[in-house]
Formats: sequence, structure tokens, C-alpha cells
Amino acid sequence: MNIVDTRTTLFILDAGMLSLLTNPAGSAAAMECHRWTRDLLRRGGRFAIPEIADYEVRRELLREDLMRALKALDDLRGVMFYLPLTTAALQRAAELWAAAKKFGRPELAVGSREGALDMDVILAAQALVAGRASGLNPVVVTTHVAHLGIFAQSDEWHNLRVD
Repeated sequence: MNIVDTRTTLFILDAGMLSLLTNPAGSAAAMECHRWTRDLLRRGGRFAIPEIADYEVRRELLREDLMRALKALDDLRGVMFYLPLTTAALQRAAELWAAAKKFGRPELAVGSREGALDMDVILAAQALVAGRASGLNPVVVTTHVAHLGIFAQSDEWHNLRVD
């Protein structure tokens, strides 16, 4: 369990989190995630939706014609910050990707889900750039840490508690 301070933390949502939060059917996990997010918002938590995560979720919602979920995704932008892709974020992503490959992280070997790695690196870079710009500590909130923890502070949502 990791304790975070809502006054100094910027919660960056990944695609897995956005999928849970836009699921109108509401599995038990989705409902608990909704409660967790609402509680943090009420306590002054600042959440951000990276454009790369929005893209990952939006393309699937459109492909599956899930209009209620698409509306829910759009509605989240009304209560959370939106982090557009920027040149600074993409340049930082390139630096992170190159460093990870250069220093031989085995889980990042060529051919190991390159597309997923690219998305994770871009998301992490967006978090780092947003943290620097805002002066807040960026924490990528996810449903599965995977590569994210290599590049930026990240944790699964149910492991994060506020003080």
C-alpha cells in the first residue's frame, strides 16, 4: 500500500484505468475503481488524462460502437486535466526508449510487444513532462504496472491510499 498526498500528487490515468472508468456495465472492479476515483476527486485529487491513453481507449470504443462508454470518456475530460501530446513529451519518450534499449532491459528486448512499449513510454513521458510543468509529483495510475514502472512512478490504483 502506497500513501500519497493529494496536495502534491498528479494522478495520471493509463488506458486500463480509463477503460474501467468508462465501463457503464460496471464489473465489481469497475465499480470499486469509480468509488476510489470519486473519493480522491472529493479530497482534492488532481487527475490527468494523457492523450495517448485517450487514443488507446477511444479507438476501441469506436470500433465496438460503445457510445455510452465514449460519452463517459468525454465526460471525464470535464473533471480531469487533459494532457495533449507535445513535442517535449515525444522527445522525452524517445530518450526514455533509447536509454532502456541501450542499457539492455531484458523485458524490453526487440520484438517484445513493441507497440505496447511505445504506448507505455509515451505515457510515462507525458507524466514526467506534466509533473515538471505543474510542480506536482506525477504518479501513473494503472491496472497493470508492466513497463510503466521502469520509466515513471506508477502503481495499481487499489494500492494507492491518501493521507
